[in-house]
Amino acid sequence: MSRIKKIITVILSLIGIILTAELSKIYYDANFNQYALASFCSINNLIDCDGVAKTSYSQFLGVPLSLWGLIFYSFVLLMIFSKPLTKVFKFLEVFKNPSSYIFCLGMLSFLISMI
Repeated sequence: MSRIKKIITVILSLIGIILTAELSKIYYDANFNQYALASFCSINNLIDCDGVAKTSYSQFLGVPLSLWGLIFYSFVLLMIFSKPLTKVFKFLEVFKNPSSYIFCLGMLSFLISMI
């Protein structure tokens, strides 16, 4: 992976981690915090993040989608830095082309989110 692609991927992954942290907070407030105020994205009846967070569509295999996203973006960061980490963690030598794993997991997470 070229240097510019790595930089862009790191920036997008960090943005993704920040957004998934915010979505996890919205999920927690909507489902477990009865004193929480409405989130910033609860605009009206049509656009309502809190309403979606209360439905079963906000989960996959019983885990909130935001936590799956956090796992995904953390894995992407791990794959970007897998070359230097292979010296420490020998199991990472299996990943011959880390960008293939990033693409496949990205497509899988996109499909799960769209469903």
